[in-house]
Amino acid sequence: MGGIERQVRLAAGDVEVLVDLDAGARAIDWTVGGVALLARRGAAPEEHGMYPMAPWAGRLRGNSVTWAGQVHPLPVTFEGWAMHGTGLAQSARVIDLSQGGGVARLLARVDDHPGWPWPMAVDIGWEVGPREVTTTIAVHALTEAFPAVVGWHPWFRRQLDSGGPLQWSIEATERFKTASCFAR
Repeated sequence: MGGIERQVRLAAGDVEVLVDLDAGARAIDWTVGGVALLARRGAAPEEHGMYPMAPWAGRLRGNSVTWAGQVHPLPVTFEGWAMHGTGLAQSARVIDLSQGGGVARLLARVDDHPGWPWPMAVDIGWEVGPREVTTTIAVHALTEAFPAVVGWHPWFRRQLDSGGPLQWSIEATERFKTASCFAR
């Protein structure tokens, strides 16, 4: 890949995120002040780190997508389900990687989406600043519109190496009705 490591460490202040490009541009390690936040439940791609789910999040009823009156079966990927999208174990390529002004940024793209019936690309963004991590997911339809739902799946440790049980909160700034979401 022209000198780009397949695992990219983003750091700012005491926050570090290690992104594995060969695992769907997922975070495989995230520390704050040297305290690890992410866990591993098992060896399957669905069971560790923090990864983007796209073009769908969760389990699909009937392991298929219905769009424009047609049913599109999808491959079963985990415990009998078409689960958490197409990019979990796919390689991503770096679109942009920068560090400066106390902020580290990575924008990666997954182009390979086995079993998905429409050509697409998924961009995954990580931005690490002092005491802050910002993430983005964007689905790009390459030929025609199709339904899409995105989300993040974090495997956080329940008990950190110091202090009490992990408490997590997130301020949701937007929500879209999934019935009206589609990529263009």
